[in-house]
Amino acid sequence: MTEVGQDEKDGAQQCLTERNAAIDCELDLRHLKCPMPLIRTRQYLGKMRPGQRLLVKTADIGSHMDIPNMLELLHHRLIARGAKNGFDWLLIERGPGSC
Repeated sequence: MTEVGQDEKDGAQQCLTERNAAIDCELDLRHLKCPMPLIRTRQYLGKMRPGQRLLVKTADIGSHMDIPNMLELLHHRLIARGAKNGFDWLLIERGPGSC
């Protein structure tokens, strides 16, 4: 987990700040390849409480579809998504069920 820092002003953070979206945790997975972004996202969601929000950053092309599909199966909510500076970002809200 990486805390959202004052100095980090990438596209995801700027967009979410403009929307006033609350972020509880940030997971920077830009260095990982498939299937690790999916696995790490699921593991991290399992440690969160329902209603908390997680910002995931990934550069893996397969994660663009894999993570949203997993979220739907596990009843989590994809709040927003986008792409900026060569990576994708997803804002996820932890659902009420187990991971």
